[in-house]
Amino acid sequence: MLKKILTVLIAVVVLIAVIGFLLPRHAVVKRSVTINRPASLVYATVNSFVLFPKWSPWQDLDPNMHQTTEGPRDGVGAKLVWKKLRAYIAAHGYAQKGPLFSWYVDDPGTTPAEKLRTEIYAPID
Repeated sequence: MLKKILTVLIAVVVLIAVIGFLLPRHAVVKRSVTINRPASLVYATVNSFVLFPKWSPWQDLDPNMHQTTEGPRDGVGAKLVWKKLRAYIAAHGYAQKGPLFSWYVDDPGTTPAEKLRTEIYAPID
């Protein structure tokens, strides 16, 4: 009985190895979407984190986040950091009132782009 179980187990392992060798080495997944807007508008929207809360699917997946941008407001070097602000608000008996909005922490006229910080706020009631 043990010999049969061992034989079946070896056969399954060999079959899995053979199937693995027959599969392609690389997989490619492609997705596309048609956006009925000018390319310059689409680029300006996704090139900056300022409008990120309006179009990002992450907003609905993590509704308890607090977002802060660092570095330039858009383009290369822009950085988005999020924390769980809404969880803190709920835990302390508050309710969010109104949409998120952003505010410069630093003056973009005097602060180098790589050091700029923007905070994104959630108004509470």
